Formats: sequence, structure tokens, C-alpha cells
Amino acid sequence: MGLRFLLECLPGRARHNTEAAFALALYSREQLRLLRRDTAISYDAATSGILHLYEEQREFEHAARQAEALKRHGLDLDIKTPGECVQIEPALEHSKVRFIGGAYAASDESGDAQLFAKNLSGLCRAQGVGFRFNVSVNRVEVGRGAIERVVIVTRQASRNRCARTPT
Repeated sequence: MGLRFLLECLPGRARHNTEAAFALALYSREQLRLLRRDTAISYDAATSGILHLYEEQREFEHAARQAEALKRHGLDLDIKTPGECVQIEPALEHSKVRFIGGAYAASDESGDAQLFAKNLSGLCRAQGVGFRFNVSVNRVEVGRGAIERVVIVTRQASRNRCARTPT
């Protein structure tokens, strides 16, 4: 297992894995936008972008190199001076932390993850989805191109034994 991890750290594999993770992040962001559009889910979403600040020159320079690579893959990530950071977030003007610059992704979003999960589970329940907790999936049975059955192992709270429960 350790050797496999080390192989994935080689420059070519690391670059491939980073690009795959980035593609997944862009896809996920688009799916979140579609979900918000189609369901009107609320979770205190903020769509005004995300600003990352840097105090160390070396980290800032690394971020600038990363920004160029990410821009080539479609992320609107721009390197900002301290003054530009203050224009994006005026509260920084009175910050006691001195930063040397920032990286701003205007299309990035944030929100309350706990509220999102709660509201998403409510939307799912309204569509007939059931949730099981304290279980492990033993196997998924597929037939005719769809999941027909999920066999789970339920952990009983009062004992350390497990009981098999088909669902």
C-alpha cells in the first residue's frame, strides 16, 4: 500500500491526479449550481467568490504559479495585491494581520455545510429516500442496469454484535 502511494506521488502521476481532482471540483460546482436552480435549496449560499490571503512570500509565489496552471484549466483565479484584496473585502483595511497578497476566485462559492446537508436530506426524504445510520454496506446487487438491493450490516447499539439486514 505504501509503495502504491509513493508511485502516485511521482511528478507525472501527481499532475494527472491533480488535474482529475480539479475536473471533479469544477463538475461538482456546476452540479451544485444546477441543484440550487432546480430545488431552490437554501444554505446561506454566498456566490461572491473566495479570497485566499498570504502572509509568506514563498507561499504567495507558489499560489501565483498554481493560479496560472488552474487558469489554463478553466478556473478564474486571479492574483491580487494587498490593495486589491481590500477592495474585494473592505474589512481587511483594519486587519492586524499583514498580508502580502491574495488569490481571488470570483466564481467560487461558500455556504453553511450543516444547513446544506440538513436541507438536502429533507429534499431527498420528500422524494422517498430513506437514510440508515450506523450501518456498513456489505454488497450492492445490480440487475437490469439499476441497483436492486443493498445488503447492509447493522451495528446494534446495545451489543458489539452485528446483524445482517437486507434492504
